[in-house]
Amino acid sequence: MNIDPPTPVDVKPVPPAMLTAAAFLAGAAIMIVEISGNRLIAPVYGNTIYTWTALIGVVLVAMSAGGYFGGRLADNNPRPAMVGALLGAAGIATTLIPALAVAVSGTVDATEMILGPLFLSSVMFLIPGILLGAVSPYAVKLLSVTRADHAVGRSAGLISMMGALGSFLGTFATGFFLLSAFDIRHIIVAINK
Repeated sequence: MNIDPPTPVDVKPVPPAMLTAAAFLAGAAIMIVEISGNRLIAPVYGNTIYTWTALIGVVLVAMSAGGYFGGRLADNNPRPAMVGALLGAAGIATTLIPALAVAVSGTVDATEMILGPLFLSSVMFLIPGILLGAVSPYAVKLLSVTRADHAVGRSAGLISMMGALGSFLGTFATGFFLLSAFDIRHIIVAINK
């Protein structure tokens, strides 16, 4: 049995500024988490190419899965409150990262230079990455509905641009300022406020 997704008239229009801000914040948050995450993995496995490869790879897979998940969720249940729910759930999952790092860092032998960082990165960053990755396709759907589906390409382009600009800001802020000014646990908790 195939159930059609709700038609655009079933969805309340959302202010575009709210949707672009959500995409921007999700993009910034994922990069802050990713770059800061190296400080949690490196003490156990070193600051190596394997650590960075595992970290970047896991985040990319998470964002890809989140994009798929967010798109399906948006087509099946396009509600404005879901954007906040995705960001809130990502915030909770992100807040747990330091505790997860402590809990699982000793479960894989420190000499496992490939498996160790890959496992630790997956445990810590997969769920937050999926949730943050789901924000953009969800925002595209809501913005497209708000524009009565006359500008799907423009909606997708705007949300994509804002997510990328957020990622840029998150990358530069973390690398050039946050890591030298704050403890890693404070950074991860602060991005959820």
